[in-house]
Amino acid sequence: MLGLVGPNGSGKTTMIKCIDGILNPQGEVRVFGDPIASLNRMEIARKIAYVPQSFPEGLSSAVFETILMGRRPYLNWKTGPEDEEKVYHAMKMLGGLRNLPSGR
Repeated sequence: MLGLVGPNGSGKTTMIKCIDGILNPQGEVRVFGDPIASLNRMEIARKIAYVPQSFPEGLSSAVFETILMGRRPYLNWKTGPEDEEKVYHAMKMLGGLRNLPSGR
């Protein structure tokens, strides 16, 4: 896990957008040694994730759904029990889920 800290306007969001391939900077950006330009969107998404500070008006999701978005690079069209288990596990690790449903 990596934290990026700095004052407002110092380029934190711009840097993350370059790493995630949202922006195309001058020069080369590498993630885990791989040039971003050589990776497709799914390969990038399996290595890193970007969650913007705000979403377009009218777009919202529950915590569970937001965490489940992190599974998108590993899914086909539908989620399964393994994906839901991974979300519950992440929520429990972060202290966001005190009492798991039975069987979790």
